[in-house]
Amino acid sequence: RYNSRMIDVNAIAEAEFLAIDNAIDDAMSREPNRNIVMLSDSRQALGALSGKRSPYWATGKRLSQLNQMRALIRDHGIQLKWVRGHSGDPLNELADRLAVHRRRCTECCFSDEVIVERETRIVADGFADESACNSAVAA
Repeated sequence: RYNSRMIDVNAIAEAEFLAIDNAIDDAMSREPNRNIVMLSDSRQALGALSGKRSPYWATGKRLSQLNQMRALIRDHGIQLKWVRGHSGDPLNELADRLAVHRRRCTECCFSDEVIVERETRIVADGFADESACNSAVAA
């Protein structure tokens, strides 16, 4: 499952953090008792969530969100794992395709209906590859 939307952010790491935040919220709402392993290629976002980094963008509302996410991760035993980007990991490659697609569609001013329909096809194509399905089940 995936979720995408445009967010007004000032830093790439901030956007990565918000994407992880949305993914965790979505996973917990769909299956609240399931163990969650969050994979990301963003060391900065994972460092911020694990408490190993103090990001410059985490002020005011974002700092509050970050502290809430840290508590949620700790309290629910959510695992954070780094994966190397652009190295063939099927789920990471799929996430990258979706991000590039969303940026290009936004630049071209496509309607939300067109964007979502195309994203649905990208996800279906990505999971048609058996290795992506196996990685998702393993995670």
